[in-house]
Amino acid sequence: MIKNLLKFVYFIIILSIFLLVIFKISIVKEYFEAFSKWLFPENPNRNGELFKIVLSILGALGILFGLYISLRRAKAIEEGVKKQGLAINLQSNQIELSRKSQTDERFKNAVEHLGSDSEPIILGGIAELNQIVKEYPAEYSEIVFNILNSYIRSNAKKNKNTTVLQTIINSLFKNSKKNPYKNYKGNLRGADLIGVEFDNLILDNSDLSRCKLSNLKNSSFKNVDLQYSLFFFGEVENIDFCNTKMHKTYFYGGRLKNLQLNIDSEFGTLGFFNINFNDVSFDSCNIHDWSFIACNFNKCTFYSTHILHSKFSLSNFNEVVFKNLNSFSNNDFRAAFFNSTTMESVIIIHSDFRGLRNESEFNIHFRNEINELLKYETDYKGIDLKNVEFFKCQTGKISQEDIDEILVILDKYENIVFDKKQSNK
Repeated sequence: MIKNLLKFVYFIIILSIFLLVIFKISIVKEYFEAFSKWLFPENPNRNGELFKIVLSILGALGILFGLYISLRRAKAIEEGVKKQGLAINLQSNQIELSRKSQTDERFKNAVEHLGSDSEPIILGGIAELNQIVKEYPAEYSEIVFNILNSYIRSNAKKNKNTTVLQTIINSLFKNSKKNPYKNYKGNLRGADLIGVEFDNLILDNSDLSRCKLSNLKNSSFKNVDLQYSLFFFGEVENIDFCNTKMHKTYFYGGRLKNLQLNIDSEFGTLGFFNINFNDVSFDSCNIHDWSFIACNFNKCTFYSTHILHSKFSLSNFNEVVFKNLNSFSNNDFRAAFFNSTTMESVIIIHSDFRGLRNESEFNIHFRNEINELLKYETDYKGIDLKNVEFFKCQTGKISQEDIDEILVILDKYENIVFDKKQSNK
């Protein structure tokens, strides 16, 4: 349109000049000379000066017309850009809607796969959910995290699929800065996770109360709720239990190694049955109403520890150090074995050391020989006593009543073990 207008203006100008030249040239010339004489009466070259002015005016008009045309062209281009931008935005919105629709369909199918009876299909669904989270973490990470936690709670029971559970645990809690789920708190409450490996994971602030667990290694359990949980026949190694809640948490069989339990932890009543403690630090720990029955302590330390109303019956202590204990009273060490153990700067009150010995470690698998413990008098030879005071402590031999009481505890332990083995079949 602009080009046609420009052509029309040029045509009118040329046509006007041509008509003036053809028909009115003498009149134009007469008026031109009269006007120049009026403007420049003294200038002999007045016609030339006026012609310059006319040319200047025509040039200015041409420039103004050119600017006008450029402005129109710029506005036209701007309008075209706006229309193109709107078209691109519309296309982008359509693409986004299509993508959202496709992703929602992928998400729906992946969730449906979790309900399959086929292990490969379930694993495929888990992989697809994790892939969606990687692509769109802001939209899907929390909902996928909650879905997989719910799946664990619902399916971690008898006849569970440990491969599927292991895959989910590794994806949700892996120790990685790129883990999209790292800011969420897990809820595995009540899950039976026997046979699932917790290795190099971060479960800080998670709820694992009333769970059944076995192997924990090289992982962080800070502020984790482990109340009423059970550990069966596994290894717990290099675990950070800082501020972990443990009340009525029980460990049956297995080994605890390279751990540190401190007084800040909200520990309540704990039970350990036939546990091997290797390089475990109980420093500054508040041991109150804990049970260590038929346990083995190797190279463990109890520095500045509170030990109150706790049982260590039938336990074996090798190269263990008790030093600068804050309190030590009303504890049961009946029929315990001590070798190369040090007690330094300790005041021991109202504790039972009957049957304490320095030979023949007790092995729970030979319980039929438990009556042999009746012959041992309290013997401190296995303990290097340094600045230790005893007040109202029991010493001497254990009685048949003591043996019967200990057997009741062992029977309880063996029944729990038997029930667990039966439930796993």
